[in-house]
Parts: sequence; structure tokens; C-alpha cells
Amino acid sequence: MNQLVYQYSDRSALLQKPKDFEEFLKLISDVGYEIKRGKNILLKGKGQKCFICLRSLNNGYSEEELRVVLAGTKERQPRK
Repeated sequence: MNQLVYQYSDRSALLQKPKDFEEFLKLISDVGYEIKRGKNILLKGKGQKCFICLRSLNNGYSEEELRVVLAGTKERQPRK
């Protein structure tokens, strides 16, 4: 599974307009991603060997950036 799949999952979860970051993580979990919490949020899809750090996906995908978007204080800027 590559970064594009993660980004798609993030976007589809964001389109469901979760009320907060915890609900966002639940939506990601509901579609089959394992979530590991620590210093950073890590995700692992079914059949994937390694976790990937949420913030490593691209600009706009760090926990802090997603929290700001979900709080409604900043609009998500789609990639071109």
C-alpha cells in the first residue's frame, strides 16, 4: 500500500466531516487501518508490514494540521 492510498483514506474520512480528531481516527480505523499512538500517529493497512507516520504523507497531514482543519479554524487545501 502506498502513500496515495493513505491520502485517499484521509480525504474520504475528512469528507464525512468528523467532529474532532478522535472521530477522524475512528473513521480511519473503521475502514481497516490499525492505529498506533505515541509521539506521532502511525497507520498500517491490512496486509501491510510496516506502519507509516501520518505526518510523513505530505503537507497538511500532520496531527496538528488535521486538528486545525477539523476544528474549523483552517480550510483543507487540496493538492493540485
